[in-house]
Amino acid sequence: MELNWLKYFYEVAGAQSVTRASQKMKVSQPAVTKMIKQLEGSLGYSLFRRKGRGLQLTSEGQTLYQVCVPIFKQLSLVPQLNHGLTKATNELIRVGASDNICNYLFPRLILKLKKSYPQVQWSIYAGTSQEIKQKILSGELDYGFFYTSLSLREKDLLDESILSEMPFKVVYSSALGNFKTVSGLNQASLTYVGARQGDYTNTLPEQWIHNKIGLKLDHVIEANSKETQKRLVLEGMGFGVFPEFMVREELKKGNLRALHTKDQSIDIRMIHRRNEAPSPFMNQFLKEYQNYC
Repeated sequence: MELNWLKYFYEVAGAQSVTRASQKMKVSQPAVTKMIKQLEGSLGYSLFRRKGRGLQLTSEGQTLYQVCVPIFKQLSLVPQLNHGLTKATNELIRVGASDNICNYLFPRLILKLKKSYPQVQWSIYAGTSQEIKQKILSGELDYGFFYTSLSLREKDLLDESILSEMPFKVVYSSALGNFKTVSGLNQASLTYVGARQGDYTNTLPEQWIHNKIGLKLDHVIEANSKETQKRLVLEGMGFGVFPEFMVREELKKGNLRALHTKDQSIDIRMIHRRNEAPSPFMNQFLKEYQNYC
């Protein structure tokens, strides 16, 4: 098997089109098609099937693509080996994260890094942990940031690391009164505003906080956006559990109040494809994250 065959396959799989891959590689479409056919002949099975005007990976093709992604990701770093990170670094950072991380942590971190590395390009996806994991496995994203841990099965394909413990606060609108304790909040029978149960295959990230401090969830409003949950709580629709960085300003201004409980924290995790080391720039990003958090 020739490495060049894999390179052509990798580009076609990423573009989901022979035409777009040939344009990117600046070679003819017949040359690309020939390379794919040679690779399929060598392997003894098909790698693509037609889907409308584009191409879709077969199950065998998907498996091979997951093998190819870390190989060509690392090869793309070769030009940087003798130069390290400079202002001319033009790496594309493809990250996915929970919406609150995208809205509140990423902008400040990216703004700071943009000053030192203006040529770095960013592609940011906000979604559920399940969506982000799927996009990393398919090669659409390189890194994911969220609160839920990986299952044993997922750990066969993905690596995870804990970046920090993030304090969470139980908050409610000041217009609703002043509930100093959990029992006081429970007696008020306020509606709980939280995540959609159906978006998580396991326990909701904040559910262990409910259980640990004894919150009652008699009435519930579900929303798949943490920002939407915050807006609903600000409007006096109930109480919610939020990362401290997300409600810091509203607590300071008095628009929201927090229960007087011991700080409860949930780990923020970073995941990426297994055995694929973070790039030099991503390591710099993680360093800035630690400084900020």
